[in-house]
Amino acid sequence: MNIPVKRTAYILGSILIIAYAFQIIYSNYQANIELRNRSLQRAYTDFFDKYSSVKTYLKERQKDFQDLASDRTISTYFQNKAMGMTMMYGLAISLNNVKQRLISFQTTNNLGKHTLFPKIIFLDKNKPCVTVLADNLVDQITYDKDALIDSHKTSMQHDTTNPEYLIISTPCILKDKIVGHLIGWMSYGLFFDHFFQTSKAVEHVILLTGKTRNTPVCNSSDSNPINSEDIRGLLNRKEQTYTNPDDGTTFLIFSVNCDQTPFDAVKFISCIEIFGTDDPEKLLIRMVSICSLIFIFTVMLIRLNVKQQIGAIQLADAEERRRKIEQKNKELEIARKKEADANIKLQASQKEIESQNERLREMDRLKSEFLANMSHEIRTPMNGVIGMTDLLLKTELNEKQRRYVEVVNTSGQSLLTIINDILDFSKIEAKKLDLAHIAFDLLDVVEDLFLTLAFQAHEKGLELVMDMSPDMPLLLRGDPARLGQILTNLVGNAIKFTHMGEVVLYIDLTSESDNTAILRFRVKDTGIGIPLDRQEKMFDHFTQVDTSHTRQYGGTGLGLAISKQLSEMMGGEIGLISEEGKGSEFWFTVHLEKQERQDNNNARQSSELSGMRLLLVDDNDSSRKSFMRQMQSWNMQVSETSNGFDAIRMLYKALADNAPFQIALIDKDMPGLNGEALGRAIKAETRLTHLKMVVLNCSRAELNFEHFQKIGFNAFLAKPFKRSDLKNTLIKHLS
Repeated sequence: MNIPVKRTAYILGSILIIAYAFQIIYSNYQANIELRNRSLQRAYTDFFDKYSSVKTYLKERQKDFQDLASDRTISTYFQNKAMGMTMMYGLAISLNNVKQRLISFQTTNNLGKHTLFPKIIFLDKNKPCVTVLADNLVDQITYDKDALIDSHKTSMQHDTTNPEYLIISTPCILKDKIVGHLIGWMSYGLFFDHFFQTSKAVEHVILLTGKTRNTPVCNSSDSNPINSEDIRGLLNRKEQTYTNPDDGTTFLIFSVNCDQTPFDAVKFISCIEIFGTDDPEKLLIRMVSICSLIFIFTVMLIRLNVKQQIGAIQLADAEERRRKIEQKNKELEIARKKEADANIKLQASQKEIESQNERLREMDRLKSEFLANMSHEIRTPMNGVIGMTDLLLKTELNEKQRRYVEVVNTSGQSLLTIINDILDFSKIEAKKLDLAHIAFDLLDVVEDLFLTLAFQAHEKGLELVMDMSPDMPLLLRGDPARLGQILTNLVGNAIKFTHMGEVVLYIDLTSESDNTAILRFRVKDTGIGIPLDRQEKMFDHFTQVDTSHTRQYGGTGLGLAISKQLSEMMGGEIGLISEEGKGSEFWFTVHLEKQERQDNNNARQSSELSGMRLLLVDDNDSSRKSFMRQMQSWNMQVSETSNGFDAIRMLYKALADNAPFQIALIDKDMPGLNGEALGRAIKAETRLTHLKMVVLNCSRAELNFEHFQKIGFNAFLAKPFKRSDLKNTLIKHLS
């Protein structure tokens, strides 16, 4: 009675299994069809997206050309020409600047290792003025000038004279008038190789150009399975299959009309590359066969006594699991005993370590106390040695004796600096360093520091600039010596590790109350920078960027560690921002008490300077910003420029506006038209004889002021200078 019931259940189960298998087969068939359709859509989308990126790339190059046409250098040339300058008087310099700007544009616009624009022509009123060629390029590229410059907007054309080139032309505009053109040639082959070249034998890309867009100019493969007649016939189709009569390979062809560009694109790719070799119908037959085999195997399996076999297997598995559980329990008990023993040993080790740490801390304290006492004892005779060598240098010595004494003096100064660092570090470690609490003027502290470090900066040709916020409270209470020590360490390090460029000290007011102020100091340089993996350790004791810097630049590696501890003792913090090879910015904050009587920058202004018109000519951006902020706080009307040519134009414009400048601050060393040449040009103009001129120089020793007086300069200031010197000089010559 039970046997038929069991057989019926087995048969129903097998039918359900077969039905489920057929459902899977049909789903796989539909999925295969869907994958083929998606592959086709993806191939077309990838092709269209690639050429969309080409169009975007060419639009960006057009935008670069537009920006170049409106570049300040080109605008300056046409402005100078409009003002009446000739090649003999200044216009040749502007034209040379245009050429240098075109060369810079050409060298910085590359595609891979090749120049993007091998030839650029600058036209002035349709006449070629400047031609820039890439390296090793012979100027054999001809062109139809009338066809190129007819357009009043940026255009992209196919070069009919040189089919392998694409031309970008853009007008130069001055006061809404076209005064010239820029024309650049771009090789089809260069950007085609970059964007479209492929190593696949089953994939080819062709660019078509010309007036009717049927002339092939680039092909991604040496072997082209489609002749030019067939390509022309495919331009008006979205997609089409093509069979190569030579080998019977079937290709799927896409064509795209690249609007806003002078070319169309055609791509053909093997159908096997997209769809693969599997046919959905064959796959369906194979899956049905497999399902039939599964059905036969199922019918055979239901005749076996599955229940007895499963029961035996389950019994064996249960026995095995019981044995493993007992084994695991034994291992767990052993592990617990080992863990208890390890905990006892760990507690004993921790007690021993704590005892050793206590002994080390006591030894470290005794060491620091010893170093503090000994450094003081050593510094006293060192001061005597340095003082005696200073006195000896003031006596009459021959050259050899003076050289020996100078070496002794320099070595003593270096040794004294190291001893002072060790003494300060030891006092801090021994907690014997107390901060003073006295009244001081912040501006005096910073300006005296800059005058002390100016010689080191000028010896290396560096610009040393201080930029202070105009709302800064200047009369404070604290320890000016320790504040100056931090600034000396940071600014001195910036000068030491900067070989060209500038070192700028920014002083900002972070916050203030009626009685206190939090100041933020930032020392920014253009030096060697610090690797990212070394920045966290820069404020550790005896730390430098690497050992080679210790040999090259000297130092103990204590300056930053001392600065960190001093800033923290003043209620602040310290940090850095740096990029290797581009420079560093060290910053710190201090919490200082304000004096009851405050005399800010606005209180220091002079009514005698209010409303005076001043022209500042300096090629250093940081220096100009600092001067501008200070003189504007004196209510002066200040205009600034970075070069002499712009200064001359501003002077003439001020005369035309009946608002002439009364005094000019002119930097001596500027590229192009330097301070001396600018002064001569100003004094040569009779309408500018009223203008007072002050020359700015980085070193008093380098300036022959009598020479500049003969030119017409009224005074000079050596940078960096005190603000009081600047104000007194302006008042003297404007009163």
